[in-house]
Amino acid sequence: MHTINVRRPALFIVLLIAVFTLFIPQAVADESRWSNVESQRHSEFGGIRNGSESIALCTGDRQLNFVYQRGLESASFESYSTTQAGQAYTRQPTEHGWDANVPAENTGVLAAVLDLWGDERASGIAPEAFSIAIYELTSDARGAQMGGQSPWKQQARDLLDLARDLAGPHTADEISLHGSELSGFVVRGQAGKPLVGIPFTAQLTGGVFVDSATDTLNGTTGNDPQRFAIEAPAFGQVSVKITYSNIPGHSFRTGHHSVAQDMHLVGEPGSITQDDVLRDQPSPVGISMSTEAAVLTTKDARQIQDVISINADTWPSNGEEPAVYDVVANLYGPFDDQQPEQPTVPEGLEPIETATLRVTEPGTYTVPFESELSHGWYTVVASGKFDTTGAFTGLPDEVIQMPFFEPAETVHVEIPEPEQPPTPSSPPTPQPAPTEPEKPVQRRLPDTGSATLGFAVIGGGMVSLGGAFVTATRRRV
Repeated sequence: MHTINVRRPALFIVLLIAVFTLFIPQAVADESRWSNVESQRHSEFGGIRNGSESIALCTGDRQLNFVYQRGLESASFESYSTTQAGQAYTRQPTEHGWDANVPAENTGVLAAVLDLWGDERASGIAPEAFSIAIYELTSDARGAQMGGQSPWKQQARDLLDLARDLAGPHTADEISLHGSELSGFVVRGQAGKPLVGIPFTAQLTGGVFVDSATDTLNGTTGNDPQRFAIEAPAFGQVSVKITYSNIPGHSFRTGHHSVAQDMHLVGEPGSITQDDVLRDQPSPVGISMSTEAAVLTTKDARQIQDVISINADTWPSNGEEPAVYDVVANLYGPFDDQQPEQPTVPEGLEPIETATLRVTEPGTYTVPFESELSHGWYTVVASGKFDTTGAFTGLPDEVIQMPFFEPAETVHVEIPEPEQPPTPSSPPTPQPAPTEPEKPVQRRLPDTGSATLGFAVIGGGMVSLGGAFVTATRRRV
């Protein structure tokens, strides 16, 4: 038994490197070296493979393959070509032998034959059957007439039946939206039969998948359409992008060599991308707005009001719930002079009052302003848009913005000077109403006649005597 002296590390490292150096080239050589793939030794219908190619099958080229050519056991093809399903394969100058062209209708089948290599669906089918199937697909189809064991020929027919169901070109069924269900997810081959087990990823825009509560869904195709529930607002566009991948029967490659056999190789799997609009964005209903301001004059004050008309041919609704069109009316002023009309309100200018209105149907509406007014010019600027929240998410908002100092929305307010009350004066002294003098009452004495005449004479004499007596007395004194 040999041991390594660890006290001499330098020698140990050298030996270790030498060991790895011996094995690395061998590993690389094994990866690139071709070997036969056959069920019968030295079968002329077998294929070959190496570390990078799982199977290589003869195109019909009658030259020897790499395995049987000394010095080429680890060689690579000089060039490669790719043929997609539905494109014809044309025999190259490097090929020798019969007409190995493959018509366009058969290239998808040839690709599927190669893709079935190692698939459990082709389990038990001999490698030789794969070569015979490819020969049968050439323009000078001769696989069934060539030699070989009869079981291989039957297996080749079975293999071709499988391949024709998988062969491209491929299509995907249309995706449809019925209510809240997304339906489809079917991929079909050239023969029109669904391909089962094709992986797909669906990306939803405008909604989410109920099962995953996200906008992404992963799955695989089946024989029948699949249905998936989604949640989406009542309005707005809903679209889906679906990518189907790893589709067999899509393409094959061909390796070309001037000395060795040209051989068909497994190609890239196919993919299909669907980008479908399931529901369009609703068209605007065509809201229009007209406005006119006026000054109302009362005995005690002036007030501005705005008359707003909203018109539309139809009115959006969600079930029985009508959409709401929110209107905002801003009052600006007073201004000393009337301003020219402008599309927008000057920056920094604030309204003296704002009034709002929620409209659920076309009509004419009056918006009063309560601000105390003074002398000058005033203008109203109205705007509107649909409420697009909640049940109306996705509804076009249809914004309307009226201009600043629009003539119909501009008024001039005049406040008259208050009248001075009259100076109070003293009331005139009332004059008594003139009266007529009382007329003397005339009385008529009784007609005593001569019976009274003596008394009158006697009375007069007595008066005269009295007067004389008074006079005489004053003199004596």
